[in-house]
Amino acid sequence: MASDVSKSPFAKQLVSSGTVFTIPYIDAVCDAGAVDTKEREKALQSITLYLTTQHNTTFSTLDLLKIQKSLFYCLYHTPPFLPAQRLTTHLSNTLFLCVPPPLFLPFLSTFWTTFNREYPNLDRHRLAKYLLFARQMFRASIAYLAKEGWKAHDEAVGVDKWVELMEKSPLSTGREEDVDEGEEENVDAETRVKTPDGVRYHVLDVYVDEMTGVSESDDGEGMPVERLLEPIRRLEKRGWSKVLRKKAKEILEDERLKKLRRGEDDEKGGDGEADGGDDDDGWEGIED
Repeated sequence: MASDVSKSPFAKQLVSSGTVFTIPYIDAVCDAGAVDTKEREKALQSITLYLTTQHNTTFSTLDLLKIQKSLFYCLYHTPPFLPAQRLTTHLSNTLFLCVPPPLFLPFLSTFWTTFNREYPNLDRHRLAKYLLFARQMFRASIAYLAKEGWKAHDEAVGVDKWVELMEKSPLSTGREEDVDEGEEENVDAETRVKTPDGVRYHVLDVYVDEMTGVSESDDGEGMPVERLLEPIRRLEKRGWSKVLRKKAKEILEDERLKKLRRGEDDEKGGDGEADGGDDDDGWEGIED
């Protein structure tokens, strides 16, 4: 028998502000945050199926925030180590990597909003699995761009839009002047969440690792390395603290980036080099 949504503690928390549910599968959304393992797994399957098949459905920011909160509590109640690792892998690879392109940026944005909001409340026993979740979602976001062919200016899955999102969160500079006054007035209080320094430093720590990992995948060819590094350069120049700016500089000096840049240069100049190679092979020396 389906659980009574009105009696779900998670549902009560969601509606405590007096908002009305607009998600047709709210039973699954609520049950994803349940304590019972079977309820969570069944709900997660329902949410995954729904999000990955709704190509013509428009989700409001509030709807996505409700989903993100349910996924957050789903991980909260999951035991650490292997069970948590399996869940975060499912959420990042099976769910997020398979959402329709129009849902990519909204889903990623509300993920970071939720993560920033809940991060300060995490206890030390649960911190590791959430940092793993953030790492896997960050990598999955780059992998999604690769899967879509590194489109630069696409409104749904463009690299430029991804960079803008990263610069707002999780790699915002921490300076108040970075928030446009008009934008500040129009953004709902639920979505206006500051990025904790712990989140910034964690993303910085894994940035090159995950770029390298994606570059070595089947879809990684043609990675726009310099464009993906723009949020780090911005932090190096405008980070709110000297320590943050120094950290960003260290990331930009990572030796592994040289290899990634060479791969990008080879991709751009590959045709010319191939033509030149043919000419060299045909030279037989100076005739007497």
